[in-house]
Amino acid sequence: MATEVAKDLSKIMDIHEASDYLGISEVTMYRLVKSNKLVYFKIGQGRGTYRFRLSDLDAYLEKHRVDIKGEKE
Repeated sequence: MATEVAKDLSKIMDIHEASDYLGISEVTMYRLVKSNKLVYFKIGQGRGTYRFRLSDLDAYLEKHRVDIKGEKE
């Protein structure tokens, strides 16, 4: 399932590790990158390769968190 990720928020992951961490497909990761909805680094020229910082992935998750309203505690 998800790869083990260190607690270090500066950890850098490739597209496979990042998609695994978010629980989405690599195709969806590429869509998020192409639509500039996810912060990434591009390594190399031309097509290059994408890299993602753990803290940016966590920020993306937090930004898209949906709170359920109306529930009694």
